[in-house]
Amino acid sequence: MTWFKVDDGFAAHAKLEVFDDDPATFAAAIAVWTLMGSDCARRETDGVVSPKRLQRVVPLPPETIARATDALIRSGLWERADDGFQFHDWADYQPTKAELADDRRAAIERQKKWRARKRSERLAGSTEQIPAINEDCRRVTNASRDALHNGGQSAETVSGDGLDLESEDCRRVSRRVTNGAPTRPVPTRPEENQNRDAVAGGAAADAAGRVRDLERRYPEGLATRARIECARRRVRGTIADGKWEAFLRRIADHPADLVADAMRVFIERHADGSKDENYLFGIIRRAVDDRRGPKSQLALAAAAPPREPPPEPRSVIFQRRLAAEAAAAAAKATEGDTRAS
Repeated sequence: MTWFKVDDGFAAHAKLEVFDDDPATFAAAIAVWTLMGSDCARRETDGVVSPKRLQRVVPLPPETIARATDALIRSGLWERADDGFQFHDWADYQPTKAELADDRRAAIERQKKWRARKRSERLAGSTEQIPAINEDCRRVTNASRDALHNGGQSAETVSGDGLDLESEDCRRVSRRVTNGAPTRPVPTRPEENQNRDAVAGGAAADAAGRVRDLERRYPEGLATRARIECARRRVRGTIADGKWEAFLRRIADHPADLVADAMRVFIERHADGSKDENYLFGIIRRAVDDRRGPKSQLALAAAAPPREPPPEPRSVIFQRRLAAEAAAAAAKATEGDTRAS
């Protein structure tokens, strides 16, 4: 990622004095200068701005862009070039394309060296874990490997011939070879696969049984037909037993006859695969509300706690206060007139 660098003394630069009498041109010129500087840094053009790219990047009217570019040239921030415009002294303040390419190559080389060093450290660490052993221990190691390939005998039974097998180094190396981790993965036994498949099959059978028990609440075959119609919207055209079981438990609290009527309506009107069980649940809820009727709705409203009246707006309170003060002043004036008469 490259950056367009702006000097912290740019705001006080003498070249900006050209814009003192024209704030609108100053704002447009700074916008053009900043946006195109960022674009040149990202595209690595070494500060070259083409007119087509200028119109594409800067979201200003063409006449405003033309006025801003003229002002940038007059101020010395830009220069005219053969193929458009050129940032003044770009290479003094921004990295050039060649310098960025050199930095990338240097970064790649540093990364290669770092990876090679880490790889060497890992290899050195793995070799340091094995203790320095004498020639006898090496013979024990080779004998132990032969024992593994020739019947699984231990090193003590195949590596006699005068070696000091009781030494700690020899025993440690022998244990490292004979009791180490296997060099290849152990295949899964057939009976383990069979047991796992049996457990999965038993869980699926239990879910299917629970679904059948829940579907017995409704006329025979009705829930199955509703399930088929709900599954038409899915890509695979099926609904898992667990998901259908959850839906049946969701509607189990509603009357069975009402749910059955809702299922019949769903099958008759929405058998084109455009709706699913969520839409069916909405039909059931509307049927439940219709069965409750207006009386039940009034009962629910009556059982609800009374609502507190909303507070009066401040304007109403203020107007009431002004009216009370005016009435008091009028009464006092009337009382004064009565006494005078």
